[in-house]
Amino acid sequence: MPYSRISDHNRAIRLMRAVIYCRVSTKEQTENLSLKSQERACRDLCEREGLEVVRVFVEGGESAKTANRTELANLLHFCSSTRPRIDYVVVYRVDRFARNSLDHHKVRNVLLAFGTGLMSATEPLENTPVGKFIETLLAGVAQLDNDQRAERTILGMKEAHRRGRYTWVAPLGYLNSKDRTQPSLLVDPPSSELVRRAFEMAADGRWSKSEVLRRVSALGLRTKSGKAVTPQTFHSLLRNPVYVGRLKAQKWSEEHIGDWEPLASDEVFRRVQHWHFQRATKRKSRDNPAFPLGRFIRCAHCSRPLTGSISKGRTGRYPYYHCPKCVGASRVRTSKEVLERAFLDLLASLQPKPSYLRLFRAIVTDVWKSERTNAQSVRKAAEKRIEALNEQSEQLDRCFIFDRSIEKAAYQRQRDRLRAEITVAELELGDARFDELEVEGVLAFAEYVFGNLVALWTNANADDRRRIQEAVFPNGLAWDGKRVGTAVTIPAFSWLTAISAEGNDVASPTGFEPVF
Repeated sequence: MPYSRISDHNRAIRLMRAVIYCRVSTKEQTENLSLKSQERACRDLCEREGLEVVRVFVEGGESAKTANRTELANLLHFCSSTRPRIDYVVVYRVDRFARNSLDHHKVRNVLLAFGTGLMSATEPLENTPVGKFIETLLAGVAQLDNDQRAERTILGMKEAHRRGRYTWVAPLGYLNSKDRTQPSLLVDPPSSELVRRAFEMAADGRWSKSEVLRRVSALGLRTKSGKAVTPQTFHSLLRNPVYVGRLKAQKWSEEHIGDWEPLASDEVFRRVQHWHFQRATKRKSRDNPAFPLGRFIRCAHCSRPLTGSISKGRTGRYPYYHCPKCVGASRVRTSKEVLERAFLDLLASLQPKPSYLRLFRAIVTDVWKSERTNAQSVRKAAEKRIEALNEQSEQLDRCFIFDRSIEKAAYQRQRDRLRAEITVAELELGDARFDELEVEGVLAFAEYVFGNLVALWTNANADDRRRIQEAVFPNGLAWDGKRVGTAVTIPAFSWLTAISAEGNDVASPTGFEPVF
């Protein structure tokens, strides 16, 4: 007679209930007898132990590295909600339950909280010190086996890469080879020719990436699922060294020659990178430090940014700003000295008098103190509300846990309501927190900047000049060859102008007609 793990006393109280959990690691294993064999062994155990099988959970082909498997989640929910309770979860082997010790004990503790034990059809799991030790040992062995498999897989992939074999899903234009005597990637005739065509067109330099994509898509280029190739996918395709026969494993910082047929030559690939990636990087920094207002001031006639160039004359070289589009009498072409002098005059006209800056500083300080007081009031109110809600939550817990004065359903409703209100109050508290800013230091810095714009721009390097220009005139400026058009400045100058308008000796700046 086989050994029984359940005492006759427990069996006599009521018929014990169990669920069976079966799992295989790969889709291929679902096609053989593994699952049926597991279930049959588990049912045999339940029959010997006098357990009623309530339900069978079958996990087919899911990863063994995570506890968040679909059927396992359903099993946990079933055990938590079923009454009378489920006494045991029966598995074929511990490594079918979880493949690392952390997940094993995590799920095991959840089951214990439900009053549910664990039984193995092939291993002696008992609720004794020795039994618990054996269970822990078996879970550790399962993790060791899984870790060793992962290590062997990585080592195998590294060795395959060194031999030039591609071990991922084949990119567009190729197919994965299942025959180890063949190259790891095989040319896919329908799409490979279009990929070749895409590289050749992109290497020509006459078309943009979007135009190349549009043309090859019109010829029939599609993803392997039959969908249109997106710009992001096409961008990655043109950057992928696989198409020139190179295998670059960034994870291991290694690059090897692939064993497959390239779809583009090294020269074609180099030209593609030059025209569509390296040149794009250079365009980001094409500002000429000799012409700091270039691409910042626009032509007043066509709104095209002005560019800078140097003309050769009989007696020397002469720098000019000009519009690259307009022609004829309306064309804007101004010497560098004239335009930059006009810009400095505009900056000088914006510099407020020291007396206005002092008044501005006093107003901002006063507003700051008022806002800080208001924020502190709101923050204190939010803190009191959170404190009151936490007290209500604690009182609710006491009424339910210790006094037993409210039902579970009512407790859960009130608990959820209080949690929501506490969360909202905490968000309000975060919004009400006022940064302790050194306002005096900030105002002193602002006063220095506003009062010295001309000197700051004149003495700055090319990058800092552009930062000053964009900070003061966020929308840029327009130039018609004689004068700067309407200038939209940052709000600080509007405030300063409003303050200065209250003075008796204030006159509007002339010549440039700035509007604040």
